[in-house]
Amino acid sequence: MWNAKKELQLAKLMLERENAARDLSLKSTVSMRHCSRFEEQYELTLSLNLARGLTVELFDSLPKNGLSMQRLQEAVAEMAEDVSDIEDRSRDFVEDVAQFRKRLKSGLARLRRKGVRIEGSIGMPRVRVGGARDTLPVLTLTFPGEDLRPSTIEFDVECFDDIDVPLKNVAEQAAGWSRRLAELEDAGAVGQIHPLLLHALGQRKQPVAETLASIHADPDEIQRIQDEEGSVFILYWSDGTLVGTFEVSEGVKFQKDRLVVGPEAAAKFKRKAGCTLGELIHMSEGPGADLVVESARDWIGDSVSVRLLWDAVPFDAEGDILD
Repeated sequence: MWNAKKELQLAKLMLERENAARDLSLKSTVSMRHCSRFEEQYELTLSLNLARGLTVELFDSLPKNGLSMQRLQEAVAEMAEDVSDIEDRSRDFVEDVAQFRKRLKSGLARLRRKGVRIEGSIGMPRVRVGGARDTLPVLTLTFPGEDLRPSTIEFDVECFDDIDVPLKNVAEQAAGWSRRLAELEDAGAVGQIHPLLLHALGQRKQPVAETLASIHADPDEIQRIQDEEGSVFILYWSDGTLVGTFEVSEGVKFQKDRLVVGPEAAAKFKRKAGCTLGELIHMSEGPGADLVVESARDWIGDSVSVRLLWDAVPFDAEGDILD
C-alpha cells in the first residue's frame, strides 16, 4: 500500500546520496503531493534555490499504488541528473534573469505610462524530470483579456527580443481593453453584457444578478446554462462584452452580435430598419425589446442576418446592473 510519508522520506534519502555522489551543492526542498490532473498519482517535487527570489521546480509523477523501489530509484536518479544540469548552468541563469528583469521593468513602465495594464515577471519554470537541459527562463505577462478579466500567457526567454516582441504584441491587444476596463471601474463596474442577453437572462427563474456574478467569477471563457424547461444559453465574451448564442423566439437566434433569422421568420425583418425588436416579434418588455434594427440582409440560404443598434450594459462584481 502507498505510504506517502514513508516514500517521501525514502526519496529524500536517495536524493541526498545522489547529490553527494555528484558533488551537488544547490539548496533544495523535496515534497510529495497529490497530482492536480490525475487522482491516482502523486507528484514528487524538488525546489531548487538558485538565488534569492529565483527558484526552479523539478517534478515527476508517481503512482499511488504499486510504486516499486526500482521506479522510485529511477525517478530519483533522473531528478539528480537534472539537478546536475541546472547547477552547471545556475550562474548563467542568475545573471540572465537579472538582466531580463531589468529589461522587462523598463518595458512595463513605458507601457503603464501609456495606460496599458500589463503585469509581468521573469523566473524559472516548473520542469518535468528529463527536461532540464532545455530549460529557459520564462516571461509571464498578465493583462486584461477579451473578457476584461486577467489573462496570463508565458514565453521562453533567450534574448531581449523574447521580451520586447511579446510586450509589443500584448500591448496592441491590451491597450483598448485597458481603457475600457478603466472606464468601467470608474463607474464601479467589472464587466458589461449585451442588452439582448440581459433581456433573455431576465426571463429565467434564476436571478440575473446571481447569474452574472457567477459567470464573471468563473474563469472559463465559454460557459453553458440550461434551464429546467430545456432552454440552452452558450455564453462567451466578444470584444470586452458578455454575449452568447441562444434562441430568442421560434426561428430567431441570437449569435454573438446579430440575429440569425430562419426562412419562416425572415419576412418579418426584411426592410424593417428602424423598427424595434419588440415590434417585430413577441417579446416581453425590457432592454431587448427596445433594440432597434439597423439592417437585415440575406445570409446563408434563405436565412437573414439582422444587425441591431445597441450599447453594452455594465454590471458590478455582485452582478447588479449599473445605469
